Amino acid sequence: AAPTLALRFNGTSWAEVTDRGGKILLSQLNSEGAEHALDGELPLTVVIGDANFASVEVRGAVFNLKPFTRNNVARFIIK
Repeated sequence: AAPTLALRFNGTSWAEVTDRGGKILLSQLNSEGAEHALDGELPLTVVIGDANFASVEVRGAVFNLKPFTRNNVARFIIK
């Protein structure tokens, strides 16, 4: 089964993912080629610092960051 959230980076980008209880599942600067598969207690709160360098999948489906990106920072919640 696909993870709830999959992140892939094609350049340097910071990312943070927290679960419903505020537990930090990921909080780091990612370099080109970094990949993360994350599952946690929903909802997951996601912040990606340089959205141009990130691609995201939610439950195996491509997730469009554009509607959630301002000043190249993407912020969204997975329910």
